Amino acid sequence: MATYAKQKRTKRPMFKVVKKTQNSDGQSVFAVKAIRSGQTGYLTASRQSVVNAYYQTTPKTIKVIATKGINQYQSKQLTGKKMAVSKGRTLRVKKADQTWPDKSI
Repeated sequence: MATYAKQKRTKRPMFKVVKKTQNSDGQSVFAVKAIRSGQTGYLTASRQSVVNAYYQTTPKTIKVIATKGINQYQSKQLTGKKMAVSKGRTLRVKKADQTWPDKSI
């Protein structure tokens, strides 16, 4: 059994939900796989324990939280690098591509 201390968003472990099931007490749990280490296990399916990795609605602004910042590109295929955007900068969202992330997972 592993436990994880609360951490900043950029340092938190991320898990991919493989399936939703119930434990022997009848509580909902997620069968998960760790993104970085590949370990598998179960997480309690409660809002206190689990948050979405992606925005569910389009925000008006986003804040760059990546330690090394992000790159700005001319196209959504990530070609034609325009500039680097440093950590902590707030960006205004002009238009969102509604086809990403893939909702079929």
